[in-house]
Amino acid sequence: MLLKGSKVMSSKPLLAAGAERGDAVYVLGCRPGSPWVFMDRGVVAAIDPGAWYVTAHADAGWSGGPVLDKLGRLIGLVQDGICRDKKLVRLVTAEAIHWFLEGHKQPGFST
Repeated sequence: MLLKGSKVMSSKPLLAAGAERGDAVYVLGCRPGSPWVFMDRGVVAAIDPGAWYVTAHADAGWSGGPVLDKLGRLIGLVQDGICRDKKLVRLVTAEAIHWFLEGHKQPGFST
């Protein structure tokens, strides 16, 4: 899927479809005060309606950072780190972001 309304065509799909428990993901974010982007690898641990959980680390300030699958496609955005000891991060799914954008008459994801 590509970002609808974009003037530049992506060479590969932007939105991942069909991610499942156990799939590898990559969480990206920036620590407050740092100019660097950091990344942690994890797996999809649970899929609930409206929220997914991945086993990865997310520091303060990573909220809104992308979560990508192994092909670089968007799985979702970091909502918050809910258990730092166990490295558990809650996501807002890419599908939920799509429907939010569509509902507000903004470009969403399309095939």
